[in-house]
Amino acid sequence: MDNLQHTIEELALNLFHAAGISCSVSVEVFDRGDMGVGYAISVMSDENLGYIAGRQGSHIGSIEHLLRVMLARRVRNSGTPPYISLDINRVRKAQSDNLARLARAAAERVQQTGIAEAMVCMDSYERRIIHNELASCLYVETESVGVEPRRRVMVKPVVS
Repeated sequence: MDNLQHTIEELALNLFHAAGISCSVSVEVFDRGDMGVGYAISVMSDENLGYIAGRQGSHIGSIEHLLRVMLARRVRNSGTPPYISLDINRVRKAQSDNLARLARAAAERVQQTGIAEAMVCMDSYERRIIHNELASCLYVETESVGVEPRRRVMVKPVVS
């Protein structure tokens, strides 16, 4: 484990312990392509952390932001703070899997009907999952439309 990985783990563990939550934290390094590496933080607990994660993981982004600020203060002289991604009791993993399934279903309907389909309103994290899931799909394209907080993904047939 490198120094930064250890620092991230320590910050996350201290944050959750300060909130009175007994948990384990692991940090994995992952490749972000041209954007370097990122750090995936996984927090696991036998406790029901639904109140921390929020409905459908709605609080995870805020906790992730807090960890980014804490990390930026800790590694202040090291340039740009690294990208981090937080998951609590695999809530984001389940959410990501569900969104990918919905994206594939929408793409199939659009392919069959030839009619564009607007998905439900989503935050930027959720929209990115949809765009990434359908990026390699040859018969549809995606576009984010609307204005926050009512921004959504349009799944459209590819015009030949």
